[in-house]
Amino acid sequence: SQVTRQWMFALVALSFAWLAILNIWRNGSRGYVLAGLWAGLGAGANPAALAIMIPATFAHFLSPRGESFRRRVFDSRLLALMFSAVLVSRACILLYPYGLTQGETAGGTAGGTLVTKFAHLSGKSIGEWLGFLWYYAKLLLTYETTLFTAAIFGGAFMLRSHRRWLVIFGAFIVGYLSFLYLFFNVIPRGVLFVLPPLAVLAGFGVDRLLAWLSQRFSASRFAFYFLVSIFYILLFAWPFTVVLRYDYLASQLDTRVIAASWLYANTPPDAKILADLPNLRLANTKSGIKTLEAI
Repeated sequence: SQVTRQWMFALVALSFAWLAILNIWRNGSRGYVLAGLWAGLGAGANPAALAIMIPATFAHFLSPRGESFRRRVFDSRLLALMFSAVLVSRACILLYPYGLTQGETAGGTAGGTLVTKFAHLSGKSIGEWLGFLWYYAKLLLTYETTLFTAAIFGGAFMLRSHRRWLVIFGAFIVGYLSFLYLFFNVIPRGVLFVLPPLAVLAGFGVDRLLAWLSQRFSASRFAFYFLVSIFYILLFAWPFTVVLRYDYLASQLDTRVIAASWLYANTPPDAKILADLPNLRLANTKSGIKTLEAI
């Protein structure tokens, strides 16, 4: 999809940012700069990627280092995290303004887009926000049934032994979806950014479940391996079927290419074309604005 390409790039950046957050948790100085770098690169393609700063900050304050809260607040590495994220995201937006405005103000300015988004905050409500979160929960349950179910089990197991990481993952998911609610709208592709933490939770849940099965069937290895085989078949059968379906669709010719070919073949050279110009979205660059004016 032409509207999902920037989300995929930002998703890759956020995945690397999560690895850097793990370094922050281990008290590594390099993780702060790297997390800010990847957050900035992701935000250059999609501003919602800045939500990754939430778990990065939580990891800084929740990691078991034995430092006082005051010392963590004034830690220069926290400043390096914020500065690198702002610097890189600002540079990306200057190079590619469309990443910030998402084409919503073709011919306008990035500042105008921000003013418009903040003006809409007055119409938000707690009830609507809860409904927004429930929408994405249902979306995940419908399209990522296996992942979401395993993540719930993983969260339950983490509640017993890794509560701080559960807080970090939960803060990101709720914070990110709240950011979407406040400044965007209901977009199904928005679930992409919550897949990395859900994958970690799901992996932890599956690992704990297999460990439990191993203990229950320690006397019979055949029964254990048989149950594990059935478990994996049930776990991956539906996602594998969905992947095959999407691979087939992706192998087909793009409908926009088909439409363009039809227009070239069936439209006379001197024909006039009716265009919905107010809703025509072009990149907010000089060339895009000139093209819109020429039309």
